[in-house]
Amino acid sequence: MFLSVRRFWVLAAATTMVASCAQVSGVKNAVTDVTTAAVADNVESVTLREQDKAFTPQFGPVEFADAFGSRETGPHGTYGKFPGGFETPAHIHSHGYRAVVLQGEMTNPFDGEANPPVMSPGSFWSVSAGDNHTTACVSETPCEFMMWGNQKFDFIADGNDSTVVSDIVSSVTLREEDKAFTQQFGPVEFADAFGSRETGPHGTFGKFPAGFETPGHTHSHGYRAIVLKGEMTNPFDGEANPPVMQPGSYWSVAAGAEHTTACVSDTPCEFLMWGDRNFDFIASQ
Repeated sequence: MFLSVRRFWVLAAATTMVASCAQVSGVKNAVTDVTTAAVADNVESVTLREQDKAFTPQFGPVEFADAFGSRETGPHGTYGKFPGGFETPAHIHSHGYRAVVLQGEMTNPFDGEANPPVMSPGSFWSVSAGDNHTTACVSETPCEFMMWGNQKFDFIADGNDSTVVSDIVSSVTLREEDKAFTQQFGPVEFADAFGSRETGPHGTFGKFPAGFETPGHTHSHGYRAIVLKGEMTNPFDGEANPPVMQPGSYWSVAAGAEHTTACVSDTPCEFLMWGDRNFDFIASQ
């Protein structure tokens, strides 16, 4: 199955994705001139399996684990755990953040919202700087989520503080059942969480069928991703035994790093990827 699907992807990449990649500034041939397409950014190539996350208690029953960066000082990706039935007090943040539900059912009501959407695993939400809200685990079982932001994370109770900084994060709730997937390249499907992967900052849900693997490729800009369903691998430079990533696992790819991405489970895979710049696909020779 890997072989037949791979051939289809190569054809799609050659006819569609590579053509768009060639529009990148300074790239005359996106297939052969890979090095000129890559732009240095702050994304490193990393794989963090679900079982390797290191949670520590932070505030009462709340636990956090680092995926990348530091939430105390700047850009970060942070896993969080709430016990079943837990709800924060009303609060704001100095900077906006984005998040995805991994386990349990959660709500994130704004300004005392009476009937906020219940978010099951795979749902996305974001909070703008200064927006008053609570965050809750409304299921009987514990909740896990991942949040990320380009600036430090803080917690300001009572919703009033002069340190709030305007940013580009809007307050949004996107439930799992409301995601709108469309077929993009062969069997690959995408759905927007925020922004536009074609033009700039974005968050994009992706689906791969069971057994699907991309050809070797690079990207002009780094991106980050988290597995939501199925089991995936993301080997770099022909890596022979890449880590198998279960739901909740995180990976990132630096600009110009050659790799493949695969769904190695018997069931389809779903993931969420995001980046601060547009997303492209530059097939390797």
